[in-house]
Amino acid sequence: MTKMQAKLLASVAGLAVGFAANAALADQLLSGSVTSATGQKLEGVQVSAKKEGSTITTHVYTDQNGDYFFPTLPEGKYNVWAQVLSFQISKGSVDLSAARHQDFKLAAITDPEERIKQLPPEMLAVEAPDAAVLADEHTAVEPHSRIWAEQGGHLLERAVTHVANVVLMQLAYDLLRVLLRHALD
Repeated sequence: MTKMQAKLLASVAGLAVGFAANAALADQLLSGSVTSATGQKLEGVQVSAKKEGSTITTHVYTDQNGDYFFPTLPEGKYNVWAQVLSFQISKGSVDLSAARHQDFKLAAITDPEERIKQLPPEMLAVEAPDAAVLADEHTAVEPHSRIWAEQGGHLLERAVTHVANVVLMQLAYDLLRVLLRHALD
């Protein structure tokens, strides 16, 4: 190898390292954990991050230890939140000028009506049955309870499908995280 070729190769290698270092500096890691108000680590919680001024929201899910890890995100200020059925949404904001750790503590929703309002629309009846009150000799059933009773089998099927999708997404996320860890090592 001539001196000229060696200098050219060293220059190209230096540029490649410089670009890689700049890319690494521009993107930051965001991670943390999600627990209940009682301290129990929560698995399968959706954690979301949206950069201020952006229309793109990135979502990840907590693992079996209640931990979450976002892929590298561009530097900037983000609104972040954690949500899962039966718990109130917890919100925060972070400045990703460096790697950050943001923990969330979720409070359980105790009001049954609030739990129902939190369900995805596809899990609720699209059209409510007529307004006639179902009643037997002794009790009347509230309209939302009647919808649940009439749609119970269908709702259960959708709930099982939803849980299966969440589990598959979590497995894909865990596999990606393992592959990324090995790639970085």
